[in-house]
Amino acid sequence: MALKHPMADYTHVLLKSDGALIRDGHAVHDSPLACLGRRVTLDPACTLRSFFCMIAAYPALQALNAFIPGYLNEVAACPREACRFPDAQGLVLHRTVEMTGYPDAAIRIYTTLEGTSGEKPCDIRAARLNQLLDMPLRLGRLRHTVFGDRIDSQQFDTSFNLFELIDGICWDLS
Repeated sequence: MALKHPMADYTHVLLKSDGALIRDGHAVHDSPLACLGRRVTLDPACTLRSFFCMIAAYPALQALNAFIPGYLNEVAACPREACRFPDAQGLVLHRTVEMTGYPDAAIRIYTTLEGTSGEKPCDIRAARLNQLLDMPLRLGRLRHTVFGDRIDSQQFDTSFNLFELIDGICWDLS
């Protein structure tokens, strides 16, 4: 019988499709700010609308990004269903690490929200929020790219915390 680490179930928070947060197996009813550093997982039925339902349900989260009040107003004016971008099947939040070398070594780390069509990326920059709300939302992989004499790119499993999910989506939609 394998022993489970005593903190194994206490390091993540689950975003449900209705926008509720589940921490330690229980719904979060108090302030979700203590969850910001926890690894976030998404219910398989999560959509971008689920994300905004979470933001609306937990007012403390609304102060995390300057764009959130405008987004909530825009979401409130959208139809309650069928807000889908015809060129994409879903949305994926990725993390990217880019490294450049000689003579000025630099590293950039950022998140990107992109559409997907099958397994291929799909440009959603022309899409409005009322075309994205009912798109399935998932967390993607880390892309590590090294720019040098040749470009080398690899992908790795990664995790996002709740703050990175919120900030990454809000900044990329802006």
